[in-house]
Amino acid sequence: MPELPTKTESVSISFPSWLIEALDDYCVQNGYTRTGVVTRAVRHYLWSKLENLDRWDQEYQRKYQESW
Repeated sequence: MPELPTKTESVSISFPSWLIEALDDYCVQNGYTRTGVVTRAVRHYLWSKLENLDRWDQEYQRKYQESW
C-alpha cells in the first residue's frame, strides 16, 4: 500500500449558516472539530470516487507531475 503525503495546507470555504449550525451540533455531540468532520467528509467522498489507496496515489502522482 503506498504512503500518501502528509503535508497539509489551509483552505477557506463557505457553508450556509444552517449547515454550520448542524455541523457544530454534530461536533458537540460526537466530540469532533469542524476541521475533523470536513476532512473526514472529503476523504469519504473522494474514497467513494477513487476506490482505493493505489488510485489515490495515481491521482496524486498525476497531479504532482502536471505541476512541473
